[in-house]
Amino acid sequence: MSRRPEPPRLAMALLRLLTPKTIREFIVGDLVEGFHRRVRSGDPAEAARWFWREARSVGREIGSYRDDSIPLTPPRPLMHGVLQDLQFAFRVFGRRPMATAIAVTTLGLGIGANVAIFSVVKPVLIEALPYPNGQRVVLLWEREADGSTSNTSFSTFADLRAQSRTLDQKAAVRNWNPTLLGAGESSRLTGQRVSAEFLDVLGVAPALGRDFRPEEDQPGSQRVVILSHGLWRSRFGADPAIVGKVISLDGYPNIVVGVMGPEFESLLDPSAELWSPLRYSVTLPFGCRTCRHLRAIGRLAPTATISAARDEMGLIADRLVAAYPTDYSTPGIVVESLKTNLTKATKPALMALLGAVGLVLLIACLNVANLALGQMAQRRQEFGIRLALGADRERILRQVLIESLMLGTLGAALGVAVASVALKSIIALAPAALPRLGSIGLDGIALGFAVLAGIGTGIAFGLGPALWLTRAAGAGLRQTAKITAGPERHWLRRGLVTAEVAIAVLLVVGAGLVFRSMGQLLGVDPGFDPDHLLTMDVQVAGTKFDSDLVTRGYFTAAAAAAAEVPGVSAVAWTSQLPLGGNVDGYGVGIRSKPLANPADRPSADRYSVTPGYFETMRIPLVAGRYLNPADRDSAPPVVVINATFARLDFSGRDPLGEQVHLGDDVSPWRTIVGVVGDVRHAGLDRPAARQIYIPEDQWQFADGSMTMVVRTGSDPALLAESVRLAVRRVDPDPTIAKLAPMTTVIGASTDARRFVLRLFQAFAALSLLLAAAGIYGVISSGVAERHREIGIRAALGASVRGIEGLVISEAVKLGTLGVTAGLVAAAGLSRFLGTILYGIAPTDPASFGAAGVLLLAVAIAAAWIPARRAARLNPTVVLRD
Repeated sequence: MSRRPEPPRLAMALLRLLTPKTIREFIVGDLVEGFHRRVRSGDPAEAARWFWREARSVGREIGSYRDDSIPLTPPRPLMHGVLQDLQFAFRVFGRRPMATAIAVTTLGLGIGANVAIFSVVKPVLIEALPYPNGQRVVLLWEREADGSTSNTSFSTFADLRAQSRTLDQKAAVRNWNPTLLGAGESSRLTGQRVSAEFLDVLGVAPALGRDFRPEEDQPGSQRVVILSHGLWRSRFGADPAIVGKVISLDGYPNIVVGVMGPEFESLLDPSAELWSPLRYSVTLPFGCRTCRHLRAIGRLAPTATISAARDEMGLIADRLVAAYPTDYSTPGIVVESLKTNLTKATKPALMALLGAVGLVLLIACLNVANLALGQMAQRRQEFGIRLALGADRERILRQVLIESLMLGTLGAALGVAVASVALKSIIALAPAALPRLGSIGLDGIALGFAVLAGIGTGIAFGLGPALWLTRAAGAGLRQTAKITAGPERHWLRRGLVTAEVAIAVLLVVGAGLVFRSMGQLLGVDPGFDPDHLLTMDVQVAGTKFDSDLVTRGYFTAAAAAAAEVPGVSAVAWTSQLPLGGNVDGYGVGIRSKPLANPADRPSADRYSVTPGYFETMRIPLVAGRYLNPADRDSAPPVVVINATFARLDFSGRDPLGEQVHLGDDVSPWRTIVGVVGDVRHAGLDRPAARQIYIPEDQWQFADGSMTMVVRTGSDPALLAESVRLAVRRVDPDPTIAKLAPMTTVIGASTDARRFVLRLFQAFAALSLLLAAAGIYGVISSGVAERHREIGIRAALGASVRGIEGLVISEAVKLGTLGVTAGLVAAAGLSRFLGTILYGIAPTDPASFGAAGVLLLAVAIAAAWIPARRAARLNPTVVLRD
């Protein structure tokens, strides 16, 4: 009687450890694959004997442990194997729900943040302009003597339009804020006055009706208007018969000739709601060459390049300077791509955010790699058994690959959900000046980005540990156990965590720099007292306000009515509100400093104000006097200038009594009667320019749009409605808008920086959370692997604090290495934030020091729970095990 072959001892011993049915199914598949590999090696008889021996021993062992049988099947098609791998992957995830949830959440947060920022950056920096061949649309600027650029005049634009051959179409644009009158309360709209070729330059046409005709862009022609799709729906109920109807704008009838489609984006002014022809002529006063208030745009001819357009504009500018030497300070017309102009202000901040969110994803990937490395180590017995029983290394890697793909897919799905929520918050926080704000959203490209990010990170950081582990396992199970628990894996995991901490330091330093910069900016003295100050825009329109006397009489009566509201201490009017986004610049001539070329005159911000404005705003008086009620239209013309004007143009002498005039030479000479402090008008981060204040009664025409400033004794928001009603009772027709405390106006002027700050803070907080999770995982795993050592230490008399200190010291070492590397990297990379910082250096010591201390504190906090667990180990139980 023949002796039954003895099952291989290695297989028998390890099969006792692998009882789940899913593992047994894979072992059967591995036996079949091992058999085929031996057949291909050239010895079928030996392959059959090997297979019979191994199959009987495996089946006998499995049958003795469980009362179910395993059918031995021939090799299955690849698709069936993939489906089997998918089923097994789901079971693996089910046995490790916590680890799976952490990995998916980590990936989801990292991918979601990247998809959200990518969705913001894509329409602004990556996509082409939403016009046909939008890359051919350019802006034209006049060059100033100091190298800066300015808008152009209508006469200059007319010459460029007539002489240019590299530009197919040219148009001029200016801002326009008409009042829409009709049923219900009047409303102030935001629009643009444009030359007839405006839509041709952009390459678009109205969805309803028609474009402007050339004859409608002439002085005295019938007033016509094109509506935006949003205004057509909100104010006119999407009336399909709106074309041809008459609407009242500023009291004048305008015929609606077209309605733009919903896809049209007015990039020159995203808030524009309607468009009307300029109706300019070079013979009119505003056609003068020094009246530079128009933006000129053009479309390059099909065969022209922007370089050729610049050369041609240079030649035209030379001819204009030769023909009109007193109207131009220096020759030169600047040609700039529209896309470049739109993105140059926001590009540095968006690129910084894109880099920051990329670092967040990198931290998430390192966390997943660390987690995968720990999980692969726990599966060393499974991999060792399968390799010992003849499984191909490629077979195991395929299984791990599918698990990694599934993990990445789940992370991508979660990332899309996170991005959808994050984008709503980003859009709500985004400044109105952010280009193409309405185009931000999730689309197919963003979803594809999420899928690629999920799959790519899953493969790269999930399959890598498996490659290393299976290579080590090939030498045998005993060696595998040693390697997977040896110093190489510990150093690898610690290295990953150190890298996480270093990257987190970069983000925290960046957030700290932006935060400190914001604090410096908000600490800037705006030149006035914004507390207890209420502001309100009021615009008059209609034929009853055609007279300057009537207009000024209304503003005087409205100020008196507001002053009677209980709690109001002072009221005044100004044509331009500081930090309100509107600047009215004029060339200023000084009688005692005549210039050979009047075009070289310095420019100053012009304010038309009523008496009491400086007192209401609390702008300090430096010399002379404030404007007073005696400075009426019948009195000698006077002005008040700011300290910067006095320093730049009257250095070393008293400006009081000097005479200046604004604009052309026909304007009257005005005597300087006072000097006041500088006011930050263009922005808190912009130094004050020359400023000149003129009594409203002495300006050549009454401003139809003024801003009321009201000084209150309490919270101005509480008096806002009372002031509005008081002004409304004077006359219900004028439009009231932008009723807000001055502190709100200042806050709005810093929206762009706040936007960057909040996103940096969010990314820094996320990086701290992920770094803490990584440190916790490594320290917790280390405690589990060293429980025998810790138990022996406790048995030999080690104190609780000593054991806790032993564990926490590991976290401190990791944190110190990561912080050191991160601070060194931050010192080199923080200079890229220089363009979005104000008042601090990119290497600000306070920001760097705070980031290092914070990361070390996070490392210690993450190690506290594992340290407490280690200190509570029972040495008796550990030694018995």
